[in-house]
Formats: sequence, structure tokens, C-alpha cells
Amino acid sequence: MPAEANRLQGRISKRERRFLALLAAAVVLGPAGALLVAGNGSDAATPTDCVNVDQAGVMGGGTWHLCGTSAVAFCRRHAGENSQVTARCRRLSLSSRS
Repeated sequence: MPAEANRLQGRISKRERRFLALLAAAVVLGPAGALLVAGNGSDAATPTDCVNVDQAGVMGGGTWHLCGTSAVAFCRRHAGENSQVTARCRRLSLSSRS
């Protein structure tokens, strides 16, 4: 019998049981913990804090959905580029004042 198969015939040691228990706990609790951490973000923005912008680019177009501080930074950089962006940024600045 090969050595690898012979090794699998023995009982599982306490150390191996602890490792498997920790692995199982990580598999079960890991996604739940990740959802809790991701769901408690302080950057939770309401829909009025968001800006949707369609922009043309060299390699094609893109639709940008920006919320919170990202939307404010985008508006500071690109508000004067065209009338659509200006209107959306004006709406964003009005909703953030209330």
C-alpha cells in the first residue's frame, strides 16, 4: 500500500480536528461577517446624494454612478463641461444643503 493511502487509514488527531473546526467556522461565519462589515459603511448615501452621468470617451462611452463624497469631487472637477452635468451637480448641491 502506498504511503499516502496508508496515512489516510489512521484516525484524525486532535490538532487536525481543531483545524477542521476552525475551517468550518470560517466558511460559515466569514460571509456573514463580511456582510455585516460591508453593510455598516458610514458612506451610506441616499439617492439624492448621487449623480448619474453619461460621458463619451476616447475608447467609447461610460455611465458613471457616483454617490456621496465621490459625487461632490466629480462635480467640482467636471461641473462646467456640459449642461447635463451642470444640472445634475446643481441638484446634488441643493439636496446636500437641506
